[in-house]
Amino acid sequence: MKTLQFREALREAMSEEMRKDERVFLLGEEVAEYNGAYKVSQGMLDVGIEKMKRKGVDGIVRMKLGDSENLPFEDHYFDGLTVGFGVRNFENLNKGLSEMLRVLKPGGKAVILEFSKPKKFPVKQSFTFYSKYIIPVLGKRISKDEQAYAYLPESVEAFPEGIEFEDILKKLNYKDVKSSTVSGGIATIYTGIK
Repeated sequence: MKTLQFREALREAMSEEMRKDERVFLLGEEVAEYNGAYKVSQGMLDVGIEKMKRKGVDGIVRMKLGDSENLPFEDHYFDGLTVGFGVRNFENLNKGLSEMLRVLKPGGKAVILEFSKPKKFPVKQSFTFYSKYIIPVLGKRISKDEQAYAYLPESVEAFPEGIEFEDILKKLNYKDVKSSTVSGGIATIYTGIK
């Protein structure tokens, strides 16, 4: 089985049309190729804005501060959307996923990249150690915040994954729902169509 890295796998999951569309919504990640990103934290938004300026795409990428469970866009606005490592942080998972579906055009594709719980040795043990002991220390150093990334192991553990998350998407009326693990099972890419 082919092991894909996160960004490569996201690109593979998106259709060629989605990569070319003008209205692709990025929720939670700054990715310069598309024209929208949505952050909840002003600090993270500022980092993303600077990143877009350095890449010379600040004229086509618009970033807004807001609540992913109450998106300020009309129904059927986006041709596609992606979320990178943000869905597990929704206060109300069903409401956030429903909002994403609401702003997608009929036939639009949602691509969600989220952490998983690896199942196989040695990835399972390595990821557990890394997420509990390394990521919180790095997060504290980078963000200067004592609590930064300390929540990660708990949020990954609590998040529904695999078939359980696919079932949630289906119950909310996402169609053609699929998933595939990447990077040894550390993350999963979920796709669904409106």
